[in-house]
Amino acid sequence: MSNRKIRISQAELFDALAINQIKQLYQVQDSNILEDYIIRIVSDLDEYSRAQNISLSGRFAHLLVGLSQVNLHIFESKSRMMMSPEDEFESHMMLAHQLNGVRNRFKREIQRIYEPHDSASVPTNTATDGLAGWLFSVIDKELDSIDISETPHSNPSVVASVGLNYSVADLVDRLSISQLKETRFDSDKRLLYTQDLLNITRDIDAHIGECGCKVLSGKLIRAVIFIAVANGLVWTLKERMEIAGDTRLRLDLLRQAQDINSLRNLAKEQICKATNDQQHGLKRAVFLESSPNVWYATIAVGLAS
Repeated sequence: MSNRKIRISQAELFDALAINQIKQLYQVQDSNILEDYIIRIVSDLDEYSRAQNISLSGRFAHLLVGLSQVNLHIFESKSRMMMSPEDEFESHMMLAHQLNGVRNRFKREIQRIYEPHDSASVPTNTATDGLAGWLFSVIDKELDSIDISETPHSNPSVVASVGLNYSVADLVDRLSISQLKETRFDSDKRLLYTQDLLNITRDIDAHIGECGCKVLSGKLIRAVIFIAVANGLVWTLKERMEIAGDTRLRLDLLRQAQDINSLRNLAKEQICKATNDQQHGLKRAVFLESSPNVWYATIAVGLAS
């Protein structure tokens, strides 16, 4: 008998985990309540992944990263919408609506991996209504036209040099940063990061094959999602630092970015444990404060438990 606590599709569970992880970083006053819900989602994902023998792959990690980051873009767009003057409100609302179509495309792809025969649960509202300038190549047909025949990763059975030098945790971290750059940079630079994303996903596959990590766990899924969200949020904080006129505000934003980077390193530690990889000199999570009342205490405990 299933012990699942939340009765929604697997793709919706991933989506809910990403959204609540974003809220936990933004709405620190609700951190304990959100952590309780996150624990329930992680438990359900853990049970289903093991029951269905679902394994981690480079493509699946990429889909998790993309889903998490598009949710972050939607959250930030809605936040700007609520704070914007009336003449800018509609444009932010439209962007959030368009990105929601991208989000549903990610959920559709994830649902096809988890429950390929459950067509009723596949999101159908994937229209982006003319959205331009946003690229997520993992769900974009443009990827098929990229010539990768002369790259060192053209044979996926060969472990490339980057795969030998980085852990799965490092590769997931790089994957999330390259996804941000593919999405945010202009078209002249995007192809470089599209290629990098292809290379990284293949290196993840090679590493997973070596470490023997055959089945996903809820904790591993949360760690991948957290890294994707954390890197996106740090990017936003750095953008805010660049335009902040007040020195104290810049220092406060820098402190927040440092705290989130430490949480990200904690998530990377969990991936290393889950993939039996402790040999790549992982940078340990070091926090500037250790008080149980610090804003990130609940998140840190949740990631480490």
